[in-house]
Amino acid sequence: MNYQEKLVLIKSSTERIIGGLSWTELQEELNTTEGLYQKDINDISRKVINEVEGIHGKRIYNELMIDPASVADGGLDSSVVSKIRER
Repeated sequence: MNYQEKLVLIKSSTERIIGGLSWTELQEELNTTEGLYQKDINDISRKVINEVEGIHGKRIYNELMIDPASVADGGLDSSVVSKIRER
């Protein structure tokens, strides 16, 4: 898989995560994608979560400051919100 194809995969994965795809489902899809090595999967996963955090991170951070127990998912799967919370 070349660089341009990876960029397209990162963009589409980010859009799908924002649309509610779970982190586990994304990882399963990446693991079965032809031409990806584990290093590629780790890199794509990191970039996807960075993109999602760039979009939703400030809202999640603000909600954590108000009440850590009641962070709204904002359409994201709970596993993705947890990943952002960890960061």
